[in-house]
Amino acid sequence: MNIKNLHLMGFKNYRKHTKFLFNDKMNILIGDNGVGKSTVLQAIETVLRIKNSGAYSDETKFANYINIQDKLDFEQNESLWSSFEKLPRIVIVVELNIDASLPKYMKFNGNYHPKITDDWELGDTGIVFEYKFDEDYSSEYLEYVNSVRELPDDNYTIPFDFYKAEWKTFGMEYFKVNQDPLKSIIIDNSNWAGDPFNAFARQLFKTYDLKNQKSMRTSFRTKVIDLFENDEDNNKAKYKLRINPNITKLESILDVSDSDQISIRHLGSGTENRVKTKLALENESSNLVLIEEPENHLSSANTRSQITDIQNSQENAQLILTTHNSQIVTKLGIRNIIWLKELDAITPLKFNNLSSKTQSFFNRKDDMNFLSLINFEYTILVEGAAEYILMETFVKKILEHDYDSLSSKIEVISYEGRYYQPFAELAEITGGKTLILTDNDREANRLEEI
Repeated sequence: MNIKNLHLMGFKNYRKHTKFLFNDKMNILIGDNGVGKSTVLQAIETVLRIKNSGAYSDETKFANYINIQDKLDFEQNESLWSSFEKLPRIVIVVELNIDASLPKYMKFNGNYHPKITDDWELGDTGIVFEYKFDEDYSSEYLEYVNSVRELPDDNYTIPFDFYKAEWKTFGMEYFKVNQDPLKSIIIDNSNWAGDPFNAFARQLFKTYDLKNQKSMRTSFRTKVIDLFENDEDNNKAKYKLRINPNITKLESILDVSDSDQISIRHLGSGTENRVKTKLALENESSNLVLIEEPENHLSSANTRSQITDIQNSQENAQLILTTHNSQIVTKLGIRNIIWLKELDAITPLKFNNLSSKTQSFFNRKDDMNFLSLINFEYTILVEGAAEYILMETFVKKILEHDYDSLSSKIEVISYEGRYYQPFAELAEITGGKTLILTDNDREANRLEEI
């Protein structure tokens, strides 16, 4: 069971419809800062509602996720104000690979799709999230528009109080918090808010069977109530001390520790990262693990160990991860790359068409700064260390006054030998400007081959 495709429209920087085709097991999201790698994970998280049930109680928070250009274009075009059906909205669709013939998954199967253009080509199993105008407030909205027009400065802003967030399965059933069929876990190693350790513990707890969860909650409530029962002084008192079981939830005090009962919150950032990732990958109940920058806080040695843990997990779950680390990309397989190239016109590019020879080359050369090859606008490839040292001087001499403005767009890489062909094949796919410098080593036939 896994995610087959993800569709985004109007969500943060994904203004137009963007479709991600995921591999069954490993998926590596790469790209420069700000192109929307983390947004993809957040979109999946939003649809599957991995967070605790109270996370989305205030639906107006999704107003912050509306594409800013959609919002501005609507607000600045008075002719659109009365057309509430044209108000900006968010649509996120997850197409699922699950056995919809099983009774517990039948609700995900059907032909309910959001009212959008036909070119989305959606399947018949999945979940739809929409943040959109609630037509029950049509009359109130028109009153608001008329009141704004009566003001001298026409200070119109989209009234998100009239919006609603809605989760539905393709079977037209409302999708609830605890119904995530993939029992997903997200590990964010880049930016934690609140108590990340408790948040991670809650995610692990939700991978338990629902009956076990309810049984543990009931047992916890009983023990909390009975906590002061054997306190003789308390029993003699007129007003007895007790714990209110209605405001003390088991999930709110959960933590994760190692075999020595040491909480992972006390093991240091790097160890915390390793432990959280390892626990998530070893959890046989989870079919989907989302990992934000698995290399964060890790040394080179621990990054290599992290890669090994991830490689060994492929039997159990689908992985979707973001990274800026070339070693992670090459070791986990460049055929699994999904490249987000630009901010405004995002067209996710996959590298699974690279020849097996080229894929094998980059897998062996895991010390190569692979991501520089595709993220930099201009790449110069040289054979050895001497050319590498001299190249900066050459570039500075040729660019002269433009050096300061252009040097940040140019990357020089030594590929240490004659193996320039994999780089040439990569450049054909990425469309990057790549200069490869090589020589014939007194072999005339090499010139013809080149």
